[in-house]
Amino acid sequence: MKKELDFELFSEYTKKHIALFKDAGIAVSFVSDKEVLFEEGFGFRDVKNKLPFTAKTLFPLGSHTKSFTATAIAMLVDDGILDWDTPIKNYILDFKMTDSSVTEKITLRDVLSHTTGLPHHQFAYMNSDWTYKDVFKRLPYLEFIHEFRTIHKYANLNYFIAAKIVEDLSEQDYFSFIEKRIFAPLGMKDTNFSITESLKSDDYSKGYRKTDDDFIEEFYPDLKYVAAGTGNFNSCLKDMTKWIQFHLNRGKVKDKELISAKVLNELYQTQRIDRNPFSIITPGENYVQNYGFALGWWAIDYRGARINQHLGTGPGIIFNGGFMLDENIGYAIFSNTSGSNLPFILNYHIADQILGFEPIDWGLKLKEFEEKQAQAMANKEEIKDPKKKNTKPSHPLEHYVGIYHHPGYGELEFYLEKNALKAKYGKDSNLETNYYHYETFTITITHLGGFGVTKYVTFRDNFQGEITHLEIDAEPMLKPAIFEKLK
Repeated sequence: MKKELDFELFSEYTKKHIALFKDAGIAVSFVSDKEVLFEEGFGFRDVKNKLPFTAKTLFPLGSHTKSFTATAIAMLVDDGILDWDTPIKNYILDFKMTDSSVTEKITLRDVLSHTTGLPHHQFAYMNSDWTYKDVFKRLPYLEFIHEFRTIHKYANLNYFIAAKIVEDLSEQDYFSFIEKRIFAPLGMKDTNFSITESLKSDDYSKGYRKTDDDFIEEFYPDLKYVAAGTGNFNSCLKDMTKWIQFHLNRGKVKDKELISAKVLNELYQTQRIDRNPFSIITPGENYVQNYGFALGWWAIDYRGARINQHLGTGPGIIFNGGFMLDENIGYAIFSNTSGSNLPFILNYHIADQILGFEPIDWGLKLKEFEEKQAQAMANKEEIKDPKKKNTKPSHPLEHYVGIYHHPGYGELEFYLEKNALKAKYGKDSNLETNYYHYETFTITITHLGGFGVTKYVTFRDNFQGEITHLEIDAEPMLKPAIFEKLK
């Protein structure tokens, strides 16, 4: 280390910024390859009952899950089962994408670096019948938004592909592979794949959304099968320190090598430069010169030092886990408050110390930036709702009833209940359905993560006046998807 770390100063900084950003609570650990340097909870894991964070408090990791999936792929590469740059179709013969030329070329490096050109296609897994096992069946019908290998476009779909590849090539299910090859040898006894499992514990964090004067509890969905490989892990500080130390020790646990340092190091190397968020917050100041994505980790050049990390976000979930290999320090930072900024900035306070710089008050800079953004939004003209008034459907509601199918997105069903049109998208998924105008209705999907995603559904008929299909804005960056009405 280049400088003795002052964790008392860090604690004061953290408490100040919890008050500034109004977080319910956070959990923080810093480690070297050999020891836990700092491990503490601030605020509450349960606000109502004023329960504090402990080293064993369970919390969701969100998309940090992807770093585990990338490491699982690296282990298969190290085993000689896979190669980074061999086309996936060479391993999985029925692997097929919507563009045949991409099918012939796409590799694990493309998938793990998010350079496939695919968007999230989140609507596909908002269907509550979806599981990660369906991904290869749906891929041929899910379109690209960018040309293959041209830019980095972060998309969960890439890691559904990776999780299924782990399963198919290891000849065991994804969860068993992770348990046997990562959790067990690292001693991560409390890490699990299901929020339902976490809720059985008497030490887990609730999630919150801040209001002007209080906190509202958020709902944590169980994403074990819906988001396997991309956002379904749950852990605690005690276990995450072991995960970060595994990387600081270049793939070893004590003296046992779980993966060669050479293969593991491939995960940390920048594949594509991404949009640098710091250039917006601090224009003209080159604290971060490169901000890119590697394989399962972001790769950041911060004040001349390399940082690898992966974030996770969601309702009541903000997690940041990463490390500075050359400086031999890593961190795990969790906030249980939706939209919290703290996991994005606290690691830089320690990075400044270890690099021998006067710490930058990133919290203050971010607060000033947010206030400018809020002012700009307040001055911006409100976007007019294009809804047309005084319209009504041209068909009686029973004509819209039926099951509508898309090969990539599955089945969307409309039915009547108390003379009102209702919709479901998979089992137990009654959706809020409202008339909009003409032949367009809206559906609001809340069962996956509580995001309250609203989609526009427009029914279409043929020259005989029979409704034959509907169009829906399934993927915002593409043309509406067509769902055919099943007879």
